[in-house]
This record gives sequence, structure tokens and C-alpha cells, in this order.
Amino acid sequence: MTSTPPLASRIVEGPSGPVTVRLSHPVEDDGDYYCLVEITGQGSRDVHLKGYGVDELQALESAMTIIRANLDNLD
Repeated sequence: MTSTPPLASRIVEGPSGPVTVRLSHPVEDDGDYYCLVEITGQGSRDVHLKGYGVDELQALESAMTIIRANLDNLD
């Protein structure tokens, strides 16, 4: 994640131990927006993705969908 503080973060208990979720503030990129998603603590399955949108709110919604899908599939 960038050097700025995340918009939100949480530590959840996964099946193999703690999992850290971080969500960045929306960032403008050529007229669109993205939010960085970082989910760590899963070893080789750590996630570093971006949720994209046409505006800041859609980028946040996209990022939250990524987070939910990854946390629902922890094993």
C-alpha cells in the first residue's frame, strides 16, 4: 500500500491465523478512480488488487466487493 494511512483497516481471524485487510482512499487515474485493496496473512495467497470505478464511490464499492469475495473464500 502507499505511504499514506489507509482509509480503513481491520484484522480478522482466518482459519490459519490473523488476516489483515487494508483499503486505501480513492485515487484519481485518468478520469477514473481506484482503491487499493491489500489482504495479508494468507501466505502465498496475499491479495494486492485495485477496485476501479467511474467515481470515488464506485471505486470504494468495487474494492469492498473484492474484500468480501476474498474473505468469504479464506481456507
